[in-house]
Amino acid sequence: MDSSVIIERSGIEFGTSGARGLVTNFTNEVCFAFTLAFLSTQSNVKRIAITIDNRSSSQAMAQACISAAKQAGIEVDYFGVIPTPALAYTAQIARYLPLWLPVAIYCLIVTG
Repeated sequence: MDSSVIIERSGIEFGTSGARGLVTNFTNEVCFAFTLAFLSTQSNVKRIAITIDNRSSSQAMAQACISAAKQAGIEVDYFGVIPTPALAYTAQIARYLPLWLPVAIYCLIVTG
């Protein structure tokens, strides 16, 4: 099924701070669809960083996001639980870091 249809039927809203809704609506299928939708809006994505917070639902949601990225042929760096600002900072300074990070790193922060 088309990602846009899955997202539309999910009841989840998307705003300036990302996808928002009831955690029960963030099924594997919905998380997968949101990840593919995000990746489709970016150009030349080769690698993505994914992190989670400590909520009990975050791990499963992240696994669905990781699966979607890998299915799209994108390498995933999964950092587990780290503070949102730490990932944001890493993404901003990636061009100054060692070669294991690309010049631009795309990020998904799962806060289930």
